[in-house]
Amino acid sequence: MNDYLDKYAAEYKTATFKPSFGYRLDRDTSGVLIAAKSYEALQYINTIIRERDIDKYYLTIVIGKFPNHLIIKKPITKTYNKALDRSQVKVDFDDGLEAKTECRLEKSIKHPVLGPISLLKVKIHT
Repeated sequence: MNDYLDKYAAEYKTATFKPSFGYRLDRDTSGVLIAAKSYEALQYINTIIRERDIDKYYLTIVIGKFPNHLIIKKPITKTYNKALDRSQVKVDFDDGLEAKTECRLEKSIKHPVLGPISLLKVKIHT
């Protein structure tokens, strides 16, 4: 991704600043990268992330008819799965930290093989 950013933002390089990634959201998923073309933009990005003034939304497809709106509040903890060689999040009522996720149904259709499938817009609050 750094090579792509270098190529894309070549015209913005200066003697004192090279366009760079300010933050990577959700490192353990596919990730979202936020890049800055100027030092001022990089400072702004870091500030809004640090102060939690930015919202993250995900689009996901699930099998089945989903309710129009659902809020999930469960304590979760992160574990490492050696077999999959990756981190996983699981519900843990004993040692987990409280988490809140909000899901809104965007669209639901009938798939010819899978049956009903739903497109959700998901916001991670905590």
